[in-house]
Amino acid sequence: MATERVAQLQALCDAGMRVVDVGVTLARTGTAQPLRLEWAEPGDAEALARIAETAFTRTRFHLDPDIPDAVATAIKRDWVANALAGARGDGVLVQRRDGVAVGFLVLVKRGDDAVIDLIGVAPEHQGAGVGRTLVRGLLGMVPGAVSVGTQAANVGSIRFYERLGFGTTATVYNLHRHVA
Repeated sequence: MATERVAQLQALCDAGMRVVDVGVTLARTGTAQPLRLEWAEPGDAEALARIAETAFTRTRFHLDPDIPDAVATAIKRDWVANALAGARGDGVLVQRRDGVAVGFLVLVKRGDDAVIDLIGVAPEHQGAGVGRTLVRGLLGMVPGAVSVGTQAANVGSIRFYERLGFGTTATVYNLHRHVA
């Protein structure tokens, strides 16, 4: 729900919904130097699952106190597994080191534009340029705009995208309602 819709937010909260976080959408137009990236293959499944299980700690699922960490982690693991199987998104780009995937980017195509649906880097490779290479590689492939969503609580992610030239285009409340 758009953050300017405060009255509607209150009505949803009165009906039992809870704000878990504020989502931030960032976008960038313009291209970057094309980089050589590889498409994920079925043999990458184990490495991508490990990254998905260890790279995410600030998602809306992890921030919700009523969602156990194991469930939040399983959501991200299943997310990337579905992308690799072709059931979500339009492809998975990978960055490899010594033949092993150390980062991935799930993309969704929208005409000439693209959305970064999920991006993850193995914790031991974070800060080493893997995520930057994945995003710059995607920017070099997409003729239009690239957008991405993250959580307001994930300031590091917001700063990462801002350093790559992305700017905030929208904010939304992320709401959850748990039923017994």
